[in-house]
Amino acid sequence: MAQKKKDGEYTSTATREITEKIDELTSLSAEGSLSISGREDILSIAIGHPEHNGRVRGVGQRIGIRQYFGKPPGRKGLGSSNVTRDEIMHIREEIRQEVTQQVEEQVTK
Repeated sequence: MAQKKKDGEYTSTATREITEKIDELTSLSAEGSLSISGREDILSIAIGHPEHNGRVRGVGQRIGIRQYFGKPPGRKGLGSSNVTRDEIMHIREEIRQEVTQQVEEQVTK
């Protein structure tokens, strides 16, 4: 409402577009089709860029990102995936067969 004129029009088209995005994202979040977590909140998604480093809107000047959101999640390396060794071996065998087939097709042409 603060970005609207007395006649009900928005102060700019950018403001109107962001407000419409926020309304859409809010309804998606209420339906459960959009999950909001950490720094990726509705406002950050609507604006199109993440929150400024070292600052959290609306919680006071002395509260930092780590104090508010906690530590960032650890990065997962290749060794921590959920794919089992047998699945990897199966995928490798499929790739070998495909490559062999493609080479044989190239040779016979």
